[in-house]
Amino acid sequence: MNKSCHQLNVKVSIVIPAYNNEETLCATLDALSNQTLPAFEIFVVDDGSDIEVQALLQTAYPAVNVIRHEQNSGVQNARNTGYNMVTGTYVLFLDADDILFPEFLFEMATVLEANKAAGACIANFEKCYDLGSAQIAAEHTPIESQIQYLTVDSGLSYYLENTGRFLPSFTMFRKTTLDDISVQGVPFPPEVWGNEDFHLFIRLLAKYPIYVISNPLGIYYLRNNSLSRDQIGVWASRAVAMESLIELERSFPFSPRHLKLFERMRSSAQRRHALLLSRNKQRQAALAILKTELRRSLGIKTLVVFFMLILRIPTRKRNFEGQEY
Repeated sequence: MNKSCHQLNVKVSIVIPAYNNEETLCATLDALSNQTLPAFEIFVVDDGSDIEVQALLQTAYPAVNVIRHEQNSGVQNARNTGYNMVTGTYVLFLDADDILFPEFLFEMATVLEANKAAGACIANFEKCYDLGSAQIAAEHTPIESQIQYLTVDSGLSYYLENTGRFLPSFTMFRKTTLDDISVQGVPFPPEVWGNEDFHLFIRLLAKYPIYVISNPLGIYYLRNNSLSRDQIGVWASRAVAMESLIELERSFPFSPRHLKLFERMRSSAQRRHALLLSRNKQRQAALAILKTELRRSLGIKTLVVFFMLILRIPTRKRNFEGQEY
């Protein structure tokens, strides 16, 4: 990049939701303090942690703004609380256990400053387990950023095929873009829990081109129990997210092709949700979900699953993200 970090005069706001992240939060904040382009403001939203974040940070990180929820309300609500406070030009929603390499803020802001039409810049990331980020960070050597431009149509299609590729922790959003794609005044609709990132990126990519940096600019921390999530809740949430996106058709320029895909994804999520409920001895609830989906769209696959449950035909177990369902 041509500009040095001293010549780049931008304001980047950081929002960090934190819930019982006392083991990792300080490392995340230390990485922010080592940025070649300093953050303009940092808001940590303590989402009802057992150990109050304010007490944890007040001595070592006096410049960090801490906002506390007395009760845990979910990452989407914590992010919304922080977002309501930001005043910067660019916004980053950083998880309290992820690490940014020192050049992250500078590289991302430089791309957005040079490309005013882009709604966001998204970077690649390394992955680590069990607090193993220190070695990865120590071995990191900055290189010239490899930048790719994605148009509105190509960006949305790419994301739908690679949903794990984009994460808020490694995405710098233009504040005006977030204002534009917000739903009822917030970037993360409260009812879309568990799929809040997916919902946000779909809305972003439906309206704005983006830039993608293919070389890693941070570390994504994966917990050992991240694959043992409540699968019933996961698929229920995905179905809610898809229905919510379909209902936003008038506000977002989704193509007919993408809307058809959303409908198929909703139906698929409902079938998986129903099968999981059935195996969890909640057959009537499963049938009710399938009936609702059949009223929306008389799909062959959904109809087959419905009659399999009616006739109590055993269904085959499948493997998804290391879990059987």
